[in-house]
Amino acid sequence: MEVKYFDQVAKTLSKETKEIRKDISDILGKLELGLTLGLPHVRQLPSIHSGIFEIRVKEIK
Repeated sequence: MEVKYFDQVAKTLSKETKEIRKDISDILGKLELGLTLGLPHVRQLPSIHSGIFEIRVKEIK
């Protein structure tokens, strides 16, 4: 699967912790390899458009 994201996403991610960026990078890597992920990490957003997903990462405090 080709993973695309907007410049604003990259800007927002640059402000996150190293752990959050690593978790998101791991999830994106798995998606690019064609692995199927589901909750709690990835949720489809068909109400927006087919093929759109929300990536969910918990911040550990």
